[in-house]
Amino acid sequence: MRRTSVFVLALWILSAASFGQSSPDSQITQALLTEIRLLREQSTAATIQRVQLLMYRVQAGAASLGQATQRFENARAMCRHVQSRKQQLTTQIEQLEALRRNPQNPADQKDTQQTLHELKSSMEALSTEEQLCQVEQVESETQLRAEQSKMNELQDQLINSTRFSRAMPRSERQ
Repeated sequence: MRRTSVFVLALWILSAASFGQSSPDSQITQALLTEIRLLREQSTAATIQRVQLLMYRVQAGAASLGQATQRFENARAMCRHVQSRKQQLTTQIEQLEALRRNPQNPADQKDTQQTLHELKSSMEALSTEEQLCQVEQVESETQLRAEQSKMNELQDQLINSTRFSRAMPRSERQ
């Protein structure tokens, strides 16, 4: 029992002595902890700025994607309209050709011939318009895919940035 009391007393004296000596060490430790906290705050602030910048870029990309989508939809609608109009003209031309081959009234023959000529001219113009429309559709589709690709990259970057901020301990995010 006496040995135990001496051991406890010696341990208490040593710990008191070492506590008095660790003052410079505790100051260094506190300085290091302060420095680490400051670095973490700066890192967190930089991450927040990157995420905000990415969010702005995603917003701008969404606007560009919307414009590209609208351009593509307009080109596609225009092509459909031209094709529909071309189909109507084809039907009218076929009907006039049948009338011309089997004339019921010789006086109408001249009018039928004139109308047929006008419709064929319109058909040529529509063919040219259809070609231009198809070029516009292909170009707008290419632009749309490029914008979608950019948007996917930005969203991936944003997800990766937010994963990093979620991986940090809660005390560092505040």
